Order: sequence, then structure tokens, then C-alpha cells
Amino acid sequence: CLARAYVATGQTRRGIEIYQKLLERSGRDKRLLTSYAELLMRCGNKDCLSKAVVAWRQLESLHQPGSREWFAVRYEVCRSLFLLGQTQEANKLLKITRLLYPKAEGEALQKKFAELEELCSAKKDR
Repeated sequence: CLARAYVATGQTRRGIEIYQKLLERSGRDKRLLTSYAELLMRCGNKDCLSKAVVAWRQLESLHQPGSREWFAVRYEVCRSLFLLGQTQEANKLLKITRLLYPKAEGEALQKKFAELEELCSAKKDR
């Protein structure tokens, strides 16, 4: 609650610090990891995005590969990499995901993956 309160009052850095301390004790807590990763994405600077990639990957490892939850987290891993400027890595991960799992669960997720893959390809071509 305290971490969320700091975030709500614009003290993002303080909120991030609290999340990090909580994760030291409960590193496999999916809800906590998700909140932390989402906060890092909102922060949006290079340092936060780098930490977000780590958090999303950790969260991804806690879900059954190919499940709806896993796909949602995999998308966030790729999106974080893209926002961080690691377009080639994001594109590679998207293509591997499509090869291993041709159909993401749900049309909305499939569309999001396709749009992100298109963005990565467009940025790579520039």
C-alpha cells in the first residue's frame, strides 16, 4: 500500500525502492512482480526499462509457457525491449514466439503481437 501511495503522489522513485525491498523477500509473488514491472514501464527512462525487462522475464518464468498469462507477459518483455531500443532482440523474441506458438490465446493478444512485430520490423528497416 505504501509503495502505491508513493506512486500515486508522484514519488515514483520511492515507490520503486519499496517494491524492490518487497521483492527481496517475495521474489516469486506474481502480483507484486506485475505491479513493479508496470510501475517501471510507467517510469519509462532507460534505467527503469532495463529493470522492467528483468522483472517481466522473471514473471514470465513463473507462468506455464503457452498459457494466456505467459503470452501477456511475453508481450510485455518484447514491448520493454522495443521501448529500450533493443529492437533486434525484441523482433527475434517475437519471431521465436510465433514459431513455437503460432496462435496466441485470444484475438486481442494476437493483434498486439502482430502490431509490435510490425513496429520492430519498421524500425529495423530505417
